[in-house]
This record gives sequence, C-alpha cells and structure tokens, in this order.
Amino acid sequence: MTEKNSNGISANRKITDPANVIHAQVNVEFTIVVESNLTTGYSWYPHYNEEVLELIGSDFTSAGSAMDTGGVQIFRFLPKKIAKEKIQMTYKRPWEQKPKEEIVYNIWIL
Repeated sequence: MTEKNSNGISANRKITDPANVIHAQVNVEFTIVVESNLTTGYSWYPHYNEEVLELIGSDFTSAGSAMDTGGVQIFRFLPKKIAKEKIQMTYKRPWEQKPKEEIVYNIWIL
C-alpha cells in the first residue's frame, strides 16, 4: 500500500532527474519532485515562462514523523502550448538573495 498525504499525493515519489528531458503534452499535468527539508528554512522556488507553463500546485511530503525530517517538494505544472522550455529551480531561504542550489529541467511540450 502506498502512503499518501492529505492531498492524496504519494509519499514515495521518485525524485525527478534533471539529466533527463521531461516530455509533456499540452493540457496534461506533469510533476517535478525535488528533495527538500523545510525545517531548515530552505525551500525550492520554480522560475519558468508563465506564457507556456502554469504552476497548478505544490506540496511537501515528509519522509518521516520526526520534526526535523526532510522529504520532497512536489510541483505540478500544466503546459499551455507546444514549446521547448526550461524550469529553473532555486533552493534558498526566503530572505536570502543567493540560492544554496540550482537545478534546471528541460521540458519538451508536444
């Protein structure tokens, strides 16, 4: 049985590998899953072309029950039109300018 959080999202989500191109379809939701530990104050922030992609939701799923346990952040996107796009994810605290980490995902929307 797969454990799910309150939004019905699986707690056993596989991390999205930035080395692989994400193949998506117009008007078909896709997700990006990244490791995260919100208890440290850090969070992932997506940067993308809003004319091509819509962020329709995001969630955090803890890997355990301890207060300082990390987990995954899950971002759900809806492609609006055919394009080759990039989503740049930055991992930082809200009050900091410079991110601790950056990841770029290549998206091919058909």
